[in-house]
Amino acid sequence: MAPRKVVLVTPADFWELGAGARVHVLAMARYLTEITELTTVYLGANDKSARPMFAHLGLRCGFVALGDPRQVTRDECVRRFAQLCAARQFDVCIVDRVELSYLLAAVPPTTKTILNTHDIVSDAADSMRKFGAATGNELDAAREFAIFALYDAVMAIQEYDYDKIRARIGADRTLLVPYPALSAKLELRPAVRRIGFVASAWKANIDGIDWFAAEVWPRALRSGVELGLYGWIGDHWKAPPDRGILAHGFRLDLESIYRGIDIVINPVRYGAGLKVKTAEALGHGLPLVTSREGARGLEALAGRAFLMADDAAEFAAGLDRLIGDFGARKVLGDAGYEYARRHLSPEACYGPLVREIGRPKRAGARG
Repeated sequence: MAPRKVVLVTPADFWELGAGARVHVLAMARYLTEITELTTVYLGANDKSARPMFAHLGLRCGFVALGDPRQVTRDECVRRFAQLCAARQFDVCIVDRVELSYLLAAVPPTTKTILNTHDIVSDAADSMRKFGAATGNELDAAREFAIFALYDAVMAIQEYDYDKIRARIGADRTLLVPYPALSAKLELRPAVRRIGFVASAWKANIDGIDWFAAEVWPRALRSGVELGLYGWIGDHWKAPPDRGILAHGFRLDLESIYRGIDIVINPVRYGAGLKVKTAEALGHGLPLVTSREGARGLEALAGRAFLMADDAAEFAAGLDRLIGDFGARKVLGDAGYEYARRHLSPEACYGPLVREIGRPKRAGARG
């Protein structure tokens, strides 16, 4: 049987990496290239960096740029996408993020539609408002779930979102598809030299490191222990001098970053969805201290596979304990890796999506 023809339409320049949303889309595209005839459609200009990076990243799929949304109207994007869909006759269309749902108008009624949510946007906006952060979002929960109902299936990245979406549109149309973070298990060093935060310059990460540096780090700071910042956050957040905080910058080789970290932190205070940096810590077998928001969707593992802190004193106490106790670090790292081995491999994560892609479109579905 010929592989299913799948189109993935996304606003993310995911081949550039450097952010959780990008690596999430890259992981899915990379997996789908192995089992489907995949075409990626980018809501942006025809970026010349895409094709060489596709080859570098092992992506064997088609690439089409619809045009920069700042220069091309929505109606024109719909027209261009409709032409592509008519010419290629895709079996399945995966829309990456609810904001692109206006493109459903271009999809033939015979093509199955799947939404990749990343998170529940209205939940993220509610969380951001609690901390006075601008949301840039006018999509309320009622409208968002009405849009979900337009799709043949909706992908959730963690169990909280999955349960909430399933209750509204039904279990047969809701897919739990986490980020596949399983990697080679790293050996822990006996002594802690570096605590690491791997993050983009997204404002929730900036807010988190602001809070951590002011409220937690002074309590946890020890001689010979550095706080290392990895990723674009180091270019947008300037560490105070003489505080043992160093920016190491962005690297394409993620494994080299985690090999240099003894304890991972995730101090984000608002957001939604699954935090990729949290999953990556588990997938490398590294001990982790995270905020409750950083643990979203994985709270049941708190105390077993990572430490979860609700305030600065608890966060600092967790770090203090792990810095001084190799056995505790190893117990958490081993438990986190075992969870990742069972639940965060590509096969475990993408199994529900692969099965949905292989099913015929349901009678009575959209269209």
